[in-house]
Amino acid sequence: MSPTPRWMTGVTAAALSLTLAGCGSSGEDATAQPTPPLSAVTASSAAPAVNAASVRACATAGASIKAFVSTVGAASNSDGVTPPAKVKEALSQLARELTAVKANDAELAAALKELGKGAATLAAAADPLTADGSAYEKAGDHLESLCKAAGWAPSS
Repeated sequence: MSPTPRWMTGVTAAALSLTLAGCGSSGEDATAQPTPPLSAVTASSAAPAVNAASVRACATAGASIKAFVSTVGAASNSDGVTPPAKVKEALSQLARELTAVKANDAELAAALKELGKGAATLAAAADPLTADGSAYEKAGDHLESLCKAAGWAPSS
C-alpha cells in the first residue's frame, strides 16, 4: 500500500475541522461533539466576533472538503489505495466547488480561491498522490486560521 500524501493528511484534516471536528475516514469518533449550528456559534460569548457570512462560507467550504474525502475514501480499493485518476477527479471537483464559494471578506475569498487553485494544481499533476502539495497545505492552513478568526469554532 502506498503512503497517504502529506498534503492529504495535513491540510485536508485541518480543513475538515471546519465542519467535522472529530470525524475521520474510518467513521465518527464516539467522543466528538457535533458541529454547532450557526445560531450556537453566533450566541457564544467565548467566541471571537462572529462574521455570519464568513462562517457560512467556511461551512460551505468544509462541506466540499468533506465530500472530497468521502469520494476519495469510497474510491479506495481493498488495500486502501485510491487510483490516481479518481483522486484527480475528486480534486477537480473540489477545486470547482471551492472557487465557487462566495465570501464577503476579501481575504477569505482569496484563501478559498488559493485552496481551489492548489486542488486544481494537484489534479493536473500526472500522479496527485506523489505531487508536491505544499501550496495546497499552506492554503488550507490559511483558510482554517481565517475561518477561526471569523468566529467559526468547531466543537471542542
